[in-house]
Amino acid sequence: MSYQNCSAQDSNVSIQTEENRPKRKKMWLEPEPTIESVKVPLVSSAAVVPVKKNIWGKPIQATTPEVQQTVSGMIFDEEYGWCIPLEGEEAEAAAEMEKYYASLDAEAIDQVTGVKIRESSEFSANIQVTCSNDCAYCYSAVVAVEKGYVRNRAKWANDFLKKTVPSFNRKYDNIVHYPTNHDVTFRNLDRHCTAIREILEAGNDLVICTKPSLRCMEAVARVCTDYKNKVTFRLTITSLAEAQSVLWEKYAPLPAERIATLKLLFEQGFRTEVFAEPLLQGAGSAMDIYNSVYPYVTESICFGAMNMVDKRVDTTDPVYADAVANIRRYQSDNNLLFLYNSMKDLPKVTFKNSIAKFGR
Repeated sequence: MSYQNCSAQDSNVSIQTEENRPKRKKMWLEPEPTIESVKVPLVSSAAVVPVKKNIWGKPIQATTPEVQQTVSGMIFDEEYGWCIPLEGEEAEAAAEMEKYYASLDAEAIDQVTGVKIRESSEFSANIQVTCSNDCAYCYSAVVAVEKGYVRNRAKWANDFLKKTVPSFNRKYDNIVHYPTNHDVTFRNLDRHCTAIREILEAGNDLVICTKPSLRCMEAVARVCTDYKNKVTFRLTITSLAEAQSVLWEKYAPLPAERIATLKLLFEQGFRTEVFAEPLLQGAGSAMDIYNSVYPYVTESICFGAMNMVDKRVDTTDPVYADAVANIRRYQSDNNLLFLYNSMKDLPKVTFKNSIAKFGR
């Protein structure tokens, strides 16, 4: 897979690509990410698939299903489009996911994966049931295991689509947040672009929530170019320390890439905001984040502490037991009070309740 048409703003930034991203088992693999899935009815060998352009504007070579299968070993699936047939353990994982879906009603599935009304009366939209970022503090992963969407945390660390990917081509009453239980990653980039386009074409206001990959966000930005008055990019930057990022957000892009993405989106004229939640360190780290992102943020910079750490993090692992102990020291009540008093009057700064409570 090539991303040669995408140029980083800072040549010194280590940009995550599909080639250098940590490898893991993948349920579905398409030949190259596209804005629209290469999904057509099965046709005779005399017919051809219409030429489409991928997210980088490069034409996709027209071919037949038979030729495609011969060349790449891929098959055409009515639900997933082009995919590699699953075998062995991956096939078992797919069957397991199907079984879980069959045992749950639509309301239960939507608690984690669908469109729902949040407490703030905003809509949350998702197309996946898992997330390959594999953040150690992820609440959605805990819920997915508890409710039986995945057997264990190891199964969570993938980019499995919902059995039926929802359509979002309707007008919602309030702002739509997408995604909220997973991220926009390479694996399903074409599906993410399709969902985002549907939300915008229906006339909705959209907040795109992500630990951003520069490559993925360049693609998403192309989809959003004509909707800049409708889109806000909410980028999660929880620390500037690579070691902390790798520890807590195992397969997510590193902080330098996230800031490079923020700068790119800002320069393209999009509304931007930063979510520094959960903070992975303390007040000093929060100020470093603020100083690094402030020039490229048009809306707010929101800080929040790490919540429910005992429930969300596996402290049976000595590494994470020590990391959680450090979080408690960094984010003691006295330290969070100091953070609040130090930053409450800074432009654009807001707080989640975990820190805002110290100002009441």
